[in-house]
Amino acid sequence: MEYVVAVLVGFVLAQLAGLITTVYLHQVLAHKAIRLHPAVTMAMRLGTWALNRDACTPAKTRVPLSGKGLRDAAPDALGVSFDCATPRRVLVGVRAIANSAPVRYREQAFEKTKVSLQSAYLAVRTRAGKQLAFAAVFDTGRAQLRVARSCRED
Repeated sequence: MEYVVAVLVGFVLAQLAGLITTVYLHQVLAHKAIRLHPAVTMAMRLGTWALNRDACTPAKTRVPLSGKGLRDAAPDALGVSFDCATPRRVLVGVRAIANSAPVRYREQAFEKTKVSLQSAYLAVRTRAGKQLAFAAVFDTGRAQLRVARSCRED
């Protein structure tokens, strides 16, 4: 009987994590598509911290912002996603170059600025050094996306 309880708890936690990811992280924070009651927002934020408290930590390892050795992938205005076999932890490097001196401010758990960007870069690699993905966007509207050959488009 204990295994049934364990399976049910696991199922509930998985559903809760999916709900938080879809509604709070994606629709509320990323797109600002919906607005939740402050109590619900706080519950979702606490759920995010509780479920992911060890998932993202600062690393001293430098992640090169380069797509060298990766294959070109066509970026799409509506988004494109890839499935890459990875270890549990990966390293992410991010760099944004502003057109003017940015004034940063905190909103919820994020640091933000309202200046326009000249360019922005993101690179993902394994801790062993294998590059997985590289993306760049420019104020001209041009975008570049490169992924590892082992990554498959969803």
